[in-house]
Amino acid sequence: MNPVILDLEWNQPMSRDKTVTEPVVLNGEIIRIGAVRFSEDMEILDTFSICVRPKFYKKIHFAVGRVTGLESSSLTYGQPFPAAFDKFMKFCGDDPCILVWGTEDERVLRTNLAVHGIDDTVLKRFIDIQVIFARRVTKDNRQYGVSAAIEHYGLPLDLKAHDALNDAIYTYRIAKQMQVMQYIPDEYEKILTEIEEEKRLQRELRFYRTFPGIESIQAGMKDRKITLCRCPECKGRMTRTKFTFISEKKAIAYAKCDDDGEYLVTLKFSLCPDGKYDVTRSFTIPSAQQRDEYDRQIAVSGQ
Repeated sequence: MNPVILDLEWNQPMSRDKTVTEPVVLNGEIIRIGAVRFSEDMEILDTFSICVRPKFYKKIHFAVGRVTGLESSSLTYGQPFPAAFDKFMKFCGDDPCILVWGTEDERVLRTNLAVHGIDDTVLKRFIDIQVIFARRVTKDNRQYGVSAAIEHYGLPLDLKAHDALNDAIYTYRIAKQMQVMQYIPDEYEKILTEIEEEKRLQRELRFYRTFPGIESIQAGMKDRKITLCRCPECKGRMTRTKFTFISEKKAIAYAKCDDDGEYLVTLKFSLCPDGKYDVTRSFTIPSAQQRDEYDRQIAVSGQ
C-alpha cells in the first residue's frame, strides 16, 4: 500500500448560468494538485505539485482569488487536467491509498474525472483523515479544519495556506501526529460503520407531530400538550430542559428517557393564512455539536 495525502485547489463558475451541467454538474474545476507520498512508518518519500490549465472556468472566481491569491492570468499556464491527473497517478504508484481532509476533494476529483470522460475506477477507496481526527482524537464528532487540527497539536504555521502542496504538507504533519496508519483499514471501517448506524437512527427516530390552530407562539409555548415530552419509543414521560429559541419561529430543548436516552426536541411554528400557527414537534437523536450549540444559546440568553 502506498499512502498518499492529496489536496486540491479548484476554481468556481462565475454564475449559475455559467455552470457546466453535462455530463455532470461541475461546481469546481481543479486548478492545482498537491500531494505527499509517505511510508507506512510516516516518513515522507516524495511530494507532488502541478498546475492545471482549466478547460471550462478560465476566469478566476473572486472568492477563489481572495482565498488563494491567484489571478486569472495564473490559469493560462499549466497542463490540461487529463495529463495532470495521469502524472498524479504515476506519482502515487501501485496500490495507492489516498488520504484527504474531509470529503470535498474526493467529490471534486471524481466530478472532474467524469466531465473529462475519465474512468474513476482507477481511484480506490479514499480515507478521510478529518473524520478519524474527530472520532478518535478529539472524540467530539465535530468538523475541524486543517488549521484547527494544526492548532490542536501546536504545530508550526510556517507555510502559505491555500496552496495545494502546502496544505497537503500540513495535512501530513497532522497525520503523523495522529499516527494515522494505525487506524487504517480496520478502525476506519469501524468509524464508517458508526456513522452509518447513526444515520440509520436519525432516519428511524425522527418523529413528528403537528398541532394546528395555535393562537400565537406564546400560547404554543404554554400549551402542555405541545411541550410535554413522551418518549417516542416507550411513550414514557421524559425529563426536559428549557426551550430556547434559535430563530424567531423555532425553539429547541433536550428531553431524556431513562431507558431510551436523550432526544433533541424541536418546535417549529408555521404561520397560517388565518393568522394562527401550526406547531410541528419533532424528536431526533442529537449530535455532540447540536448539544454544544444549545448550551451556548442557553448561556447567551441567560436562561
